[in-house]
Amino acid sequence: MDPFNLQRFNPIVPSHQPQPTIQPLQQPPSSSSPSSIQPSGESVEINVGGRKFVTTIKTLKSIPIFKELNNIPTLKSRKPNTTTQSNPFQTIQSINQSNDKSFPFGDYFGYDETGNLFVDLNGELFEAILDWVRYSKVPELSINNLTVKQLLRLKSEARFYRLDDLITACHLRLEELGSAIEKQKQPIIPIVKEQQSPVINPIIPSLQQPTITPSSTSNINGIQLLALHVKNTNQPLFTANPGIEEMQVIPSSIVEIDVPREGNLLIEYYIADSCGDYVIVLDGVNQKPHPALSGIEFVEMSEVKISRLEFAFTQPISYVTAKLPQGKHSVGLRWRPYKKIAYTIQGPLICKVFLVDSNLVRMN
Repeated sequence: MDPFNLQRFNPIVPSHQPQPTIQPLQQPPSSSSPSSIQPSGESVEINVGGRKFVTTIKTLKSIPIFKELNNIPTLKSRKPNTTTQSNPFQTIQSINQSNDKSFPFGDYFGYDETGNLFVDLNGELFEAILDWVRYSKVPELSINNLTVKQLLRLKSEARFYRLDDLITACHLRLEELGSAIEKQKQPIIPIVKEQQSPVINPIIPSLQQPTITPSSTSNINGIQLLALHVKNTNQPLFTANPGIEEMQVIPSSIVEIDVPREGNLLIEYYIADSCGDYVIVLDGVNQKPHPALSGIEFVEMSEVKISRLEFAFTQPISYVTAKLPQGKHSVGLRWRPYKKIAYTIQGPLICKVFLVDSNLVRMN
């Protein structure tokens, strides 16, 4: 009798380092029959992606995927395997009656050399999944300390374990983080009383940044939005070949601007991908080196649809130019990857360009 009766789908399955020798998923020797009921309080050790977790049968079977197993080796019943297979997994056939053959679900289950159940998925993420069921599905005790990157991956991996409530909780937590980022982005230039000197905070404190201050004869009307450029897509924006070390222009980032009068430009870019160094380019000239913040690598993210733009964005990459003459100008981004491998920058991307009256700008 097949131990699984599962729906097929395509979750994101992270890559792993070489794992211990794994036996094909067959019922291990046991005195109990497949149909026997295991004591819910019995302890079990499970190997997920090379990390081992000890819990009870009851807790483990709180995760729907494990309810489909007829028998899970416990600390008492497990029996070490001594034989080695050249192919560590064998596809479990007839998992369900679906005609979808694209995902060999059984390839991700087996037994390790100690007789423990082995799951070839991300062990770090499984810790959060186990905490989710251990702590009665309370986000504060399970997922609220995770980063955006971890939440997006966990949300996808929860589909594999059939934890719909965890998928919903990850979505809500991402909305909370997205709202917090949105609040941080709101006051591009604060409206303040006279005699105060608001500062546009630099992304990297060590880099000098001009400040914008009001004068007695000017107000917020001295700032004009010239361009709002949005590439709202999860399609590749730019691909770098292996070994590229010089900075390259991201074609989708280029914005042509018609400056109506003399003044300073405030240029602000938001980009989801932060694995590399960025430079804002004005009229073909590099303006400001920007080491990107640690964040999301779209090698992992490329299969995840972003439901709200701000989830994946880094903080803005901003720059205030010197005084520019009236006429046409061009802004853009140049980028160099951290890794000397082929790498693709993924969207979305937003560029905002403001014209600021020169009497509002004090260059430090």
